Amino acid sequence: MKPFKVKIPFQARIGKIEEPKPVPISVVFEGRDTASFFTTNARWRERQELLDWVRRQGVRAGFSVCIGKSVIKRSYLTMQCERSGIYKSPKTRKKPNLEGFGSRKCNCPFRLKGFFDKDTNDWWLAMLCGMHNHDLHEKLSVHLIAGRLSAEEKKKVIDMTKSLTVPQNILTNFKQNNKKV
Repeated sequence: MKPFKVKIPFQARIGKIEEPKPVPISVVFEGRDTASFFTTNARWRERQELLDWVRRQGVRAGFSVCIGKSVIKRSYLTMQCERSGIYKSPKTRKKPNLEGFGSRKCNCPFRLKGFFDKDTNDWWLAMLCGMHNHDLHEKLSVHLIAGRLSAEEKKKVIDMTKSLTVPQNILTNFKQNNKKV
């Protein structure tokens, strides 16, 4: 995809200034830099604390972060945008006809790497690439990862199901408790 610049016409006349016309929605953005959200010298005692902090910062920036690779033997993990990578179709005998189908994946270059320091027993974070090649959304409802249930919520669903609560009432209960999404 070749980047291009958008020119917004602006005309000034004597006594009257016209406002610029809005940029069309279908314009492709060159990139969004979110490195400032993840620039820190902080250290974390636990791997989960690091992950929680990174995910909170991702929500503040308008995207979801997921684990790309985790190596326990060397004690590091790579985190990426949920839209990183390319779509991989399931392996089937027939060649799938993907014409007319889209994917959320757009090969986003955003990457973070968390390292474990054995001397201090702390986790620390390094920015590999802070750029995104797609729009960032303010609402979490757009993100797939944000729609997942936490362990506490899963337990609550199991308890409500055991007490024979109707699924619609379970959903209503969650909507009332999570009005921020």
